[in-house]
Amino acid sequence: MRRRTGRRDLRPLRRAGLAGALTTSQLDELAADTDVVRVDAGMTLARRGSVAREFLALIDGEVDVIGPADSVHRAGPGLHVGATELLNRTPHEATVVTASECTLVVVLGRAYNAAFTGQL
Repeated sequence: MRRRTGRRDLRPLRRAGLAGALTTSQLDELAADTDVVRVDAGMTLARRGSVAREFLALIDGEVDVIGPADSVHRAGPGLHVGATELLNRTPHEATVVTASECTLVVVLGRAYNAAFTGQL
């Protein structure tokens, strides 16, 4: 995402809570592979046992997190999906389904990994 000044917009990454973990130059690189999307209720964002392909940060709305014992937990803004799975190369431990219309910050998985590990 670029602003009118030609610089990348770092606001979505800051709203996702990544500003404290990365430098401004790392955020700038990561912004090239970042989108803000609005999704409808009923969308599956992650499926238990599947490979994580992106990092998701819930900015607005609510999701249902369905755990291994089929327990359901309702979560709101601030929830991160895929962070641990991408860095540890492990499958999702829960299924995450939107319970309402939601706004998400979405970061491509390989870019997320590169920002935190320095490797593609």
